[in-house]
Amino acid sequence: SPRRQRSATSRPMKPKIARRTPNLYNARITVAEYAWRWLARKVPSLKPSTRLRYVDALREICDGLGEVRMADLAPGDVSDWLAALPKHLSASTCNGYLRVLRVMTRDAKADLRLVHWACDRVRTRPTDRYTDEEPNALSASELGRMLVAMKEQEPAWYPLFATMAMTGMRFGEASALEWKDIDFDVGKMSVRR
Repeated sequence: SPRRQRSATSRPMKPKIARRTPNLYNARITVAEYAWRWLARKVPSLKPSTRLRYVDALREICDGLGEVRMADLAPGDVSDWLAALPKHLSASTCNGYLRVLRVMTRDAKADLRLVHWACDRVRTRPTDRYTDEEPNALSASELGRMLVAMKEQEPAWYPLFATMAMTGMRFGEASALEWKDIDFDVGKMSVRR
């Protein structure tokens, strides 16, 4: 059978392969260098209170691990860092720092194409367990005394703390309230931020 020749216009076009953007990160980057670049990428999507927590966590992370290259950071390094955190820090604070490090190193694994995850099998510090007999809460009389003292000694802060105490709102939720979030006729507050 005769071969048909295709014209130049009937040939399918090969898709052009887009050049990849240059990788701003490389395996030689240290934990500190990566950490602050990572935070700069995250900042636009973080609430202000979360941003402050991340900055605090990254300072502790960089103090202990900052000089280590991301490619060399191993679970043992992370465990040693966690154990060496200052003793005055609560277990939940240390675990919060570890949570930030976990998110950051998970992103670094993808960004830097690392073969291992630096926080793999790193355990959190044990925290105190509160029970019904030993709760982590003020009793009704303790709360009453605290609110009376707050009203007398810090009157500007009293409405905020009273709102938090009576509703169970967190500081970020209560401090973000606006007048339009309160329906005085119905007696209802809406938490939107």
